[in-house]
Amino acid sequence: MSTFGNMHYRMNKASTDARDAMSKARAFAHKQMGVEYVDLSIQFIGASGLPKMDVVGSCDPYFVANLDSCIKFVYVRAK
Repeated sequence: MSTFGNMHYRMNKASTDARDAMSKARAFAHKQMGVEYVDLSIQFIGASGLPKMDVVGSCDPYFVANLDSCIKFVYVRAK
């Protein structure tokens, strides 16, 4: 299989896997939590005035989103 063919296959597989995960998440939300599943987009724009926490003077910022008591999302910037 060529490099392009391999890349095309993997992209299609990722798309199919994402659709499968979305349908499973919708079913879980409806069955376990009794709510309709909706998409939520959070755009983290930036922060300023963060205290310096490391010896070298940088900090490792992270973002936490809590939705009710059911869902918690933590984003840590990759180094």
